[in-house]
Amino acid sequence: MERRSFIKKVSVSSLALTLAPSISFSKDKDFEYSILELMGKTDIELEGKGINLRPLAHDAFVEMKKAAYADGIDLKVVSSYRNFSRQEAIWERKYDRYTEENGMKPLDAIDKIIEYSTIPGTSRHHWGTDVDIVDGYRKV
Repeated sequence: MERRSFIKKVSVSSLALTLAPSISFSKDKDFEYSILELMGKTDIELEGKGINLRPLAHDAFVEMKKAAYADGIDLKVVSSYRNFSRQEAIWERKYDRYTEENGMKPLDAIDKIIEYSTIPGTSRHHWGTDVDIVDGYRKV
């Protein structure tokens, strides 16, 4: 399957996946998100320098970070909000690296990418509610 064809087909599937969260949030106007928001295709209100989360998620993260710090864990944000275009660039970069530089077959490259990344339009990072974190004190 061609990469572009795969992404187009998956985008339609991702639309169906985004309906479930928008329906579940529809009872509370504070949590009503549009499909475009959930797919990372429109601007959303974000807070926090270097954190970039929706206001409620930002406040909850700050509280969690304080509690973790009191327990000797320094939470560092590795990744937070990213829009569709940023997710697409990540996907394309990895796909090119695996297929062109490493000689992987397209489907094998896709399998490898989805071990740690998701298809543009399906990432929870689009929602402005999720972060990838590490312990800043931990030495590997």
